[in-house]
Amino acid sequence: MSGATYTGDAPRIGLFGRLGSGNLGNDGSMEVLLDQLRRRHPEARIDAMVSGPDLLRDRYGIPAVQVHRFHRTGRRLPRFLAVPRSALRVGLGLVVDAWRTARWARGHDLVVIPGMGVLESTLPTKPWQMPWSLFVLALAGRLFGAGVAFVSVGASPIADSATAWLILAAARLASYRSFRDEFSRNTLRQHGLDVDRDAVYPDLAFSLTAPDRRVSDGTVGVGVIDFRGTTAEAAHAVEIHERYANTLREFVCWLVASGRPVRLLIGDRDDEPLALRIVDEVRATQAGARIMFNRPETLADVMEQIAQTEIVVASRFHNVLCALVSARPTLAISYGEKHVSLLGGLDVGEYVEPIRTLDVDRLIARFEDLVIHADDVRRRLATGSAVHRTRLAEQFAELDRVLSHTEGGHR
Repeated sequence: MSGATYTGDAPRIGLFGRLGSGNLGNDGSMEVLLDQLRRRHPEARIDAMVSGPDLLRDRYGIPAVQVHRFHRTGRRLPRFLAVPRSALRVGLGLVVDAWRTARWARGHDLVVIPGMGVLESTLPTKPWQMPWSLFVLALAGRLFGAGVAFVSVGASPIADSATAWLILAAARLASYRSFRDEFSRNTLRQHGLDVDRDAVYPDLAFSLTAPDRRVSDGTVGVGVIDFRGTTAEAAHAVEIHERYANTLREFVCWLVASGRPVRLLIGDRDDEPLALRIVDEVRATQAGARIMFNRPETLADVMEQIAQTEIVVASRFHNVLCALVSARPTLAISYGEKHVSLLGGLDVGEYVEPIRTLDVDRLIARFEDLVIHADDVRRRLATGSAVHRTRLAEQFAELDRVLSHTEGGHR
């Protein structure tokens, strides 16, 4: 593959976002983009400002710094401040981290936010966290001539006015935007953003290569998520979590009692405690239960685990996506419209169950229906995934043009 041609210094490209901090889906999207950048622009200098810089330095060899270093550590304030301590730490963090972000952005030709749900509010988020950082980044890009690109990102309706303002301002200031589904683009249109020139491309993870393996022992992959609702549902977070956890445990018990081996899947390190809890509770009630769990370190590990299953029931978005890429018949337990869009785009939109009304009897019935139609679903997934990979190749070529136009803009 060929990339853009440069006449000056090697282009400097930055990666930005909630990367390296335990969310394997975010890191998997970054891996896809990083691989493309290194192959298409081998001369580029790549660095990052992310939530988990140690992982990017150690695993990928990328110079990286912490995006929220100041108010994340909180060690600079004296102890006598007591109650105001947290608020002061956040307030000072906003200022100091804004200065750090702007200083980092300056000098880049292009900063890329790769394929995350950074414009969403389906899971808890605070305006002074990533929304503020995205706004500062996009503003710094405009001020200093660095292109800022949102690549195959997700968006959702945003109820909190401060969060909505920051996210929309960041998206408006960006030099390039593409969305991973039509719902995301329409959502920002409804929030007042002009998206007529923004393209819709599949999630970057569709460029991943799934292990070529078929399982015939009936193993079911069950994806576990540490679900506690949105920020607006914080008062009921414990109740929401327990209702979901108990329903999922009952479903796993039914699978095991039916003679099906179960492999639990996670997509974020926050999901691991619930996975371990379910393993213990199932084994405590069913002697000899065939239930497995191994902590994955990368999205490739998740795909390897999915390769050892025959069918998947999951919630975490990239657990679902990896199962679909692997052509595994999948029932998505949805906590956002993105699941509906994802499965609908592959012509299997009937296999989505809302997480907030999850019922074990209905979950079992939907699972049994999926088993009956598994062969047809596999065919549809294989066809749809091939189309998505072609579309992503078109986006990578488009990013070549974006980089070519921004190269040299900071000098």
